[in-house]
Amino acid sequence: MDNIVISSNKKINRDELDMSQYTVSLLKLGYEAGLVNESTINRFQIQLQDVIRDLILKYTKGDSSSVRVETAERILISSLYCIDAYISEFDNLEDALAILNKDDLQKIYIRGYEQVRQCTEDTKIKYKEMIEKKLDIPLVIYNDTLDNALRDFFKVYEIRFNSHDTMTSIDYPLVFDDMRARGVYYIKNYLTNLGIENYFCSLFSVSEINKIIKSYGELHNIESKNLYINVFEIVVNNAIFSLLSGGVAKNLIISNQQYSYLTKLFRSLKTYKLEDVIEEAIYKMLDDISCNIIEIRSYLNRYKEILIGRILNAVDCGAFKYLIIKDNGKKVEGRGIIFKESDRMDDENFRKVIDKIFEASDLAHKISIIRSSIESLKDFLDMLNSDCLFGKEYLALYSKMEDIELAMLAKIFLTDEFEVGRIDNINVLDTLKRRYTVSEWEEYLVQFISSLGTDRLRYIEEIINGTFYPET
Repeated sequence: MDNIVISSNKKINRDELDMSQYTVSLLKLGYEAGLVNESTINRFQIQLQDVIRDLILKYTKGDSSSVRVETAERILISSLYCIDAYISEFDNLEDALAILNKDDLQKIYIRGYEQVRQCTEDTKIKYKEMIEKKLDIPLVIYNDTLDNALRDFFKVYEIRFNSHDTMTSIDYPLVFDDMRARGVYYIKNYLTNLGIENYFCSLFSVSEINKIIKSYGELHNIESKNLYINVFEIVVNNAIFSLLSGGVAKNLIISNQQYSYLTKLFRSLKTYKLEDVIEEAIYKMLDDISCNIIEIRSYLNRYKEILIGRILNAVDCGAFKYLIIKDNGKKVEGRGIIFKESDRMDDENFRKVIDKIFEASDLAHKISIIRSSIESLKDFLDMLNSDCLFGKEYLALYSKMEDIELAMLAKIFLTDEFEVGRIDNINVLDTLKRRYTVSEWEEYLVQFISSLGTDRLRYIEEIINGTFYPET
């Protein structure tokens, strides 16, 4: 229900609440609706200052009541994060406002702090269970996220002074990932959804999953371990496609005959009929793999609309080969640039590579050095930002890159657009052209992508929007 009744004649629209500043936005909307008076607002501000003052004294171990401005801001945001944790638990906004009207803010903060602390402990347990049940797949980004990034979060997470900071880089993409959440609540949500995806995939043979990962890598001419994909997505897609083409759900690899049948089927179906076909196939698939878990059924029901959209897009642009993964019998050949999440160079070796690029006498030699020396995506970005290429040399470099890598760079360029929630899906050209470029590599990236043909642009757009290569 969108509108929550606070009194007999006043309403607050829950959709208008800012989830990143939940309590502050609730007070603001309550004040605008006449449900909170100015005295309550003033008391909140004064008591919040008292909370921050106490936290600063704890931060300095009693030595001082003043800190640097950025430290004070971080402690302020952290304290509001804990307050939000408690206030946002109330389903009824009238109850939340009543608490803010009558309770001391220090008590509210302490309750919220305890909730965040308990959430952290519960999430640690969830993480340990996830490690025990992780999929035996070769993806570096999947294993690195579980084995390193999530582990590191719990090592460094600090509730009292930095509770809002996620404090690690979670790179493995999920089908549904709420980027509005922060801190331990983001990690909790991430592990919950990853757990659903992992459990679903565990109902299939590991060898079948690794076959489809290998086929996906062969399609894009990338070593399977270096792929940046969501495994749940390609598993559920091909399980459904297998059923629709006369196979069984657990046989994930699609034959040429099945592929041909599916392309004809999807081209022949009206949208309303396609919706019915996919919905029936999901129910059949769940029966075939003996899955009656409510959370998985709900997750698949949400995903259904995404899959239907991608099928319709494939029909429109003829890009079925990127959606229906079949055994194409290719071997992965050596290729130009392969981005990895590991093996980042140390500063000394990175500097040596940059010096070599500067000293190279011609463009071909420069590109050869980049292709042979740089494998990490982070190193590649650092190289671009080091200004060791000039002008149209960037265009020559981009011309040697795969569409999936160009999409990665474009999405990194547009990171702010996605993170603040302004867009979920983009028109790649319009969005890139509107975006202000800071560096030369960004300017030439926009120029290069703008010069591509329609089919390549559509494919890159699908990757950026999560069709084949979600959140970087």
